[in-house]
Amino acid sequence: MRLFLCLPEGHTVRNILENNFIGKVYERWPNAEIVIFTPAYNIKEFTGKWSRKYPVTFKEIIPYTLNKRDKFWLKLKKKVITYGLKSLVPYILNQERKESHPYYCELIPFFKEKAHESIMLCTHIHLPHERPLANLATSLGIPVVGIVNSWDNVYKGIMTHVDEALVWNEVNRNEMFTMESYPKKKVKIMGVHAFEPYFNKDNLYTREAFATQIGLDPKKPILVYASIGQFVPFFEETFVLDKMVEYSLKFEESKRPQIICRLHPWSKKALFDRFSSVPDLVFSEFKTYIPTLNWTPTYEEVVFSLNMLSHADICVSPGSTMVLESAFLDTPFVVPVYNEYQPYIWRDYYSRFCLAWHFGRLVKNTWVKLAMNNQEFFEQMDENLEFPEKYKKERSYISAEYVGDEREPIRNILEAISRNLKNS
Repeated sequence: MRLFLCLPEGHTVRNILENNFIGKVYERWPNAEIVIFTPAYNIKEFTGKWSRKYPVTFKEIIPYTLNKRDKFWLKLKKKVITYGLKSLVPYILNQERKESHPYYCELIPFFKEKAHESIMLCTHIHLPHERPLANLATSLGIPVVGIVNSWDNVYKGIMTHVDEALVWNEVNRNEMFTMESYPKKKVKIMGVHAFEPYFNKDNLYTREAFATQIGLDPKKPILVYASIGQFVPFFEETFVLDKMVEYSLKFEESKRPQIICRLHPWSKKALFDRFSSVPDLVFSEFKTYIPTLNWTPTYEEVVFSLNMLSHADICVSPGSTMVLESAFLDTPFVVPVYNEYQPYIWRDYYSRFCLAWHFGRLVKNTWVKLAMNNQEFFEQMDENLEFPEKYKKERSYISAEYVGDEREPIRNILEAISRNLKNS
């Protein structure tokens, strides 16, 4: 079996390789050949780590931007689905899967060598970067399996089309039917591969051990601010932390909550430097960076996130995936969606994107209570700190819907590979 594995970004490395994917492939197919397509094909720090135990070949994947033809078919597909003309979608999908990239033409003989026993796994099909490779594989009769990398990706659009798509949960599966018009038999639930380290109970430390590691007092409350990242230019993120500091100062020193400012990889740390002298406030972030891949968290860094959220008394996040993580770990959360420094941009962002898309379902089902102003924010902080069990039922609903009961995502990815291999 020859596996073409596409890893266009660092967090796909976290979700796949850091969860011992290569080792599990060789356990199942001892004579397998793995070819990894990645921007880091020539970065020794990366290639050395992942070829140390097993024979792995690395080849370059180049960033891809949709051209006029791609955009035409994408726009037409959206219109066809909107007007209920779904019978036309298979034709459009076939058109979208026709065009490759001249750069990969020289690889055609290599792809043809063992085409009958080959398969491709794309790991972030919301992005277009794997599209030319997937299309080339399709043109040569090589089956392609693809992963929807996160819970919000279907809303953002699927740019790389595959023979079988793997999603986190039933919600995403239904989105693939209604928003992308994928056939039901072509979309399978794999579970949340990004949370795989969370499913291992051995990864959880005691509160005392975690607090000691990060330099906090385990006897005092711990608040986590999980920033959302600057997905919108000039998006202001320090206001919420200002409010959290203001909130903590209401307490007498012996009971004063401590704060962990957990920066999203797309947040700019320099903008938070003014908080560096605030007592009982520490910063946390993914530190591993691989050139060309951007942020590339290790398994150990994900284990740290597990412990941070497990031992937090409240997670404050303006709508990041950490709300799902908190719900799964049964940690109270508060979701502020206002910003007095930048009211218009925040209002526009949440009305047009976050609340209009994936996060809106949580609010509609009353599983998430939004904080729309300072009074609501402080009231919800008090409420969750004093009565942490109050919204336990709502957290369980979120966990059931978005994380589910599946605890072996990597095994399910391997099952998908096996299903789609021609000679299996």
